[in-house]
Amino acid sequence: MIWKTGCVVATVILLTACSGAQPYHYQDNREIPAGPGLFSGADGTFGSARPNSKDAQN
Repeated sequence: MIWKTGCVVATVILLTACSGAQPYHYQDNREIPAGPGLFSGADGTFGSARPNSKDAQN
């Protein structure tokens, strides 16, 4: 009984070690992702109006 349990545990450890598993990067779908969106600009921030050409020069 102990021999069988030891073989099963050793097999599971070997298969897990050789599987090449990569860490999973969890991203909550309720948080706002970084980057541009539907109403945001290329920098990812929200602006209600475009700046005038005078404001952009200052």
